[in-house]
Amino acid sequence: MKHVDVLPRGTQRLYAEANARTASVGPDVDTLYGQLLHRMSPEALGAAIFAGVVRDTAVAAAERLPSRMRATLGIHLFGVAGSKIGAQPLDKLRPSHIEAWKVELEHRGLSESTIRSAYTILRAVLDTAVRDRALAQNPAHAVRRPRVRVTEAAYLTPDQVRSLLLASKPSRYAPLFELLVNTGLRRGEALALHWSDIDLDAKLLRVRGTLARVAGELVVTETKTPRSRRVIPLSPTAERLLRDVRANQRVERLRAGSMWQSTPYVFTTELGEPCDSRNALRALKVVIKGGQKVKPFMKPSH
Repeated sequence: MKHVDVLPRGTQRLYAEANARTASVGPDVDTLYGQLLHRMSPEALGAAIFAGVVRDTAVAAAERLPSRMRATLGIHLFGVAGSKIGAQPLDKLRPSHIEAWKVELEHRGLSESTIRSAYTILRAVLDTAVRDRALAQNPAHAVRRPRVRVTEAAYLTPDQVRSLLLASKPSRYAPLFELLVNTGLRRGEALALHWSDIDLDAKLLRVRGTLARVAGELVVTETKTPRSRRVIPLSPTAERLLRDVRANQRVERLRAGSMWQSTPYVFTTELGEPCDSRNALRALKVVIKGGQKVKPFMKPSH
C-alpha cells in the first residue's frame, strides 16, 4: 500500500486557488519557483532571496511531507507574492507588515483557517531565511498566530440519515454512505479500505489510511491524525453490507472481463479502479434534497 503525506484537507480557499492555478504545472519545484520569482516585485531588494528561501523551505517540507512542497510554493505564489507583502524587501520585513498582510487576507474574504495556514507557512519560510542568515530574526515570531474560532459542527438527525440513505439507493455510492453511517469512518478512510483491512469472521475493520488525489494520482495517504489509525468492530449491519459489496464486486469483475483492473480496494468503479472521493461527494450532493446544507458524512447525532 502506497503511503504519502498530505496537508489536511478542507475548504481553504487560498490553497484551493493555489492548487488550481498550479495544477497544469505539476509538482516540479523549479517550475513553481520560477513562477514565484516572476511574480515577485523586481524593484524589491532581496526579492530573489525571498523567492529562493521559499523554494528551499518547500524542498525541505517535501522531504517530510511530499505534497507540502506544492502547497508551500502555491500559497506563497498567490497569498504572498500576489499581495503587498510580496513586494517588501526581505531584510526590511517587519512585524507590522505581517499584521497588515493578515488584515489584507481578511479583506479578501479568506477563512480564519486559511489565514492561519498562510501565516504558518510564511513563518516557516522566514525561519529558513534566519537559518541561512538572510535575516537576523524572524519578524513573524512577534506576530500572534491567527486564531480559528471553534464552531459546533452540524450533525444529521436520525431521520435525516434515514432519508439520505433511502434517497441514495439508486446511487453506486449507496453502500459507501451506509458504511459511513454505521462505522463513523471519514469518506477518505472508507475509500482507502483494502479487503485485507477487513476481517469479516472476526467482525473487525482496520483503518490504516485515507484515499486522496496527489499529483493527479489516487493514493492512500496517512490518516488525519495518528489516533485515526484504529480498529473498529463491525455491527451486523456493517458486516452484511461489506459481504454484499464483495459479492457485487465479484459480479462486476466477471462482467468487465479483461478490462477489469485488479486492485485491493473495497469500493471500486465498474472496472475495479479506486473511487475518487470527489465523485462520492458529488453523488451525495445529488441525493440531498431541497439544498439541505449539512456537513457531508458527519456522524448522526445521538
